[in-house]
Amino acid sequence: MNTFLPHPDFAKSAETLDTRRLGKQRVEAWQILLALTEDGRGWRTHPATVMWCGHEYQLAAYGVAVCDEWIARGYKDSLRERFVVFMTGWRGTRRAPSWLGDERFHRAMQSNLLRKDEAHYRPHFGDVPDDMPYLWGNVPDHRTTLLRSWIKERHLLPGAVAGYARRFSAATPFPHLLLRDLLLPGRIAELEAALDRVAFERKESDLFSLWQSGDLAGSRDAFLRVFIGFLGSDDLRSYLEAIIGTRLAPRAVDCAATRYDDGDHLLCHDDRLEGRKLAYILYLGESFTAKDGGALCLLSSNRDGTPCEVVTRYPPRRNSLAIFLVSPTSHHTVSENVGGKRRVAVSGWFHG
Repeated sequence: MNTFLPHPDFAKSAETLDTRRLGKQRVEAWQILLALTEDGRGWRTHPATVMWCGHEYQLAAYGVAVCDEWIARGYKDSLRERFVVFMTGWRGTRRAPSWLGDERFHRAMQSNLLRKDEAHYRPHFGDVPDDMPYLWGNVPDHRTTLLRSWIKERHLLPGAVAGYARRFSAATPFPHLLLRDLLLPGRIAELEAALDRVAFERKESDLFSLWQSGDLAGSRDAFLRVFIGFLGSDDLRSYLEAIIGTRLAPRAVDCAATRYDDGDHLLCHDDRLEGRKLAYILYLGESFTAKDGGALCLLSSNRDGTPCEVVTRYPPRRNSLAIFLVSPTSHHTVSENVGGKRRVAVSGWFHG
């Protein structure tokens, strides 16, 4: 299972491939596309699949290129139309992978093709050695010591991160994701205990009524200082960037704790202030059901950006992290808390 890209240009890569490999590329590109877009498909954790996660449109474009070359060589094809239909209906990002155009990646691909068919590829690749390993794009391994000391390892596996990226980009009404049961039990318990020591102030306006702490970055609590260090770490930033497909500013995170008692709520708004890129909410304390209220509600928008109706609701669930991109259409509310439970969370924004 692989996609062979000895050159940054898809058409040139297809022209370079030997006929046997070219024919297989049509099928393998389609299999990888299905693995990325249809639940239950195999190969989802394979590096050849993970490297295309978030770049499904570009993968389909590569599929069209190899089908075009296959047809140009006089063979019949049944897959080109499928790729075209996929591209026509695609509503996600069309950005190219960052590894496309990286000389190291393409040179490694040339080297591996040389091992497969020296006679065919040596005239194309000159003095490229034939002993270079696959680079598999730029698939990072987020199982760092720091992240493993906070986050359950199943959330850090490359295949899991690839799946989260796919779900985030495809989510409606705007890109978002809910990660359930995220932190290690000891960490979530320590964080809850630390917030018991934090002072909350009553906040009320036409938009909201709730209790809120001060900026936790200024806390003198030993554990909260460690927690803020984790939030601002390069390791966590890299992990989130792999999911959301865009860059975040180093060590630029806002963080405060909130508490909603009965009757508290937050009306519709979009979170936009200068610099905010990614909103996050880490739920603590009791888990809620739909009848308890306090849900994060995401709204659709008209073409002019006016909020319309609630599309998705997420009742608070202990040890779950909700994230969403801040944009002119990231309209959301917190429904009125009516179940007699306290809705406690740590929330804020990563800047970018």
